[in-house]
Amino acid sequence: MGLRSIRLRTADRTVITVPNGEFSQLTLENFAKRDRIRFDVTLGLRLDTGVDRLKRIVAGLEAILVGDAKIDHAMACRVRFIQVSPCSLDLEVFCYFNGADWEEFMLWRQGLLEALMEAMEHEGGRLAPTQTLVSEDYTAALKSPAKAP
Repeated sequence: MGLRSIRLRTADRTVITVPNGEFSQLTLENFAKRDRIRFDVTLGLRLDTGVDRLKRIVAGLEAILVGDAKIDHAMACRVRFIQVSPCSLDLEVFCYFNGADWEEFMLWRQGLLEALMEAMEHEGGRLAPTQTLVSEDYTAALKSPAKAP
């Protein structure tokens, strides 16, 4: 806080400058002054993923983050099992990319997501479907035995 303005850093690591006299009326966000870019994704694993497999998946994903030189390890960096939702076991992957170039971040993000998927699949993990629709015809077919042609 200065004599003429307030400077704030957002969760996305950008800087907001607000003149003291116009604090309630004016908000500025400066992407050019961003020093890092936040990576925050939730991976939903299938509900039939066992606890031992879940622990191995979390450990594998954490190892990828620890070994990535583009991640700012001085900031928060984590993989956590955050909830059991109706469709999935949700893992939060959170860290900061150490740089401000958006295109470089997007390429890095793609590579990181691919590495996370490979590590998850290596442990036998699969992403949960976001939605399953079952029709009445399908349900009826499950109840009656199949007829030979």
